[in-house]
Amino acid sequence: MIREDFPILNSSLYFNTAYVGLMSKSLFNYRNKIELEYLHTGDKFKIDANDKINSIQKSISDYINSDKSNTFFVPNFSIGIRIVLDRIWDGAKVLTIAEDYPSIISAIEERSFTVFKLNFSNEIEELIYDSIKNNKIEVIILSIVQYITGYKINFQFLNQLKNKFPDLIIIGDASQYFGTDFFDFSNSPFDVIISSGYKWILAGFGNGFLAFSKNFLERTNSTKEIIYDKVYVGHFDILSTYSLLFAIRKLRDINFKSLVKENKRLILKLKNELVQMELNPFLNKKGSDSSILSIPYNKKIYDLLIKNKVYFSLRGEFIRFSIHFYNNQSDVENLVTILNQKNN
Repeated sequence: MIREDFPILNSSLYFNTAYVGLMSKSLFNYRNKIELEYLHTGDKFKIDANDKINSIQKSISDYINSDKSNTFFVPNFSIGIRIVLDRIWDGAKVLTIAEDYPSIISAIEERSFTVFKLNFSNEIEELIYDSIKNNKIEVIILSIVQYITGYKINFQFLNQLKNKFPDLIIIGDASQYFGTDFFDFSNSPFDVIISSGYKWILAGFGNGFLAFSKNFLERTNSTKEIIYDKVYVGHFDILSTYSLLFAIRKLRDINFKSLVKENKRLILKLKNELVQMELNPFLNKKGSDSSILSIPYNKKIYDLLIKNKVYFSLRGEFIRFSIHFYNNQSDVENLVTILNQKNN
């Protein structure tokens, strides 16, 4: 995966993958090829796609090391989370973070759960533990990476929760995580993992996936057949699903380990520069860094970024930067140069 595959990088500084990942020229060409296939084959195109459902699930399960029969592709995270929550019983004691991704909060509030919300802070792990213990929480739903601050939950902490509360169901939103680092679902603390593909996986819009643990199916009196019938009712978006497969294979075929290492180096470099400039970036004091760095909103900095064609996001009271594999040291250095103009 090289910069030449992403034309927008020739004319701007792109630090907004957390909002939307870039489309590569190779994916664009692949999608055109798929559309041409539809153009020339008609109904055979859909028949062939339906025959490939099992192999598609296999490719996704290989990517995250999940059980193929408990792994499904969906149009996006928001649909996926609602399929999952439909399996949880009314009145369940559910814990979440008040500032988490809005689709998580709305999906929870649409249902008849007993909901407990924690305000986010750097002591969130202690708050989570105390709430589970004191309120006899049955389900916790949270993003692996918080979309506003970039806080990444500590997997070791979640493992400790599972050991202490073995009946606890842990549901994770991985949309801000998959595509940035390695993940092993079968050896993770999660009972369910859900992700959209249009951010860090770079798969374009209209695709995502979810995976269930055996524990989740048993605790919710569910079966893989029930989930299958719920997920695949009606037709699915063939072009978007094939795009997800293309993107996953792209991540598999590149030197992913090397890219993860280099990306973490760039994130650390930018974090240190932000600290030196006294821009007060949010610092994760418990877990490891994610690919997102946020600083408090400042209008002068905002105007500088817009003027210099820097792509970023405003989230809450933060200016959010996100670094992906197509970013390089020159991008980071140019961003730092722009930010240093704040005192001019």
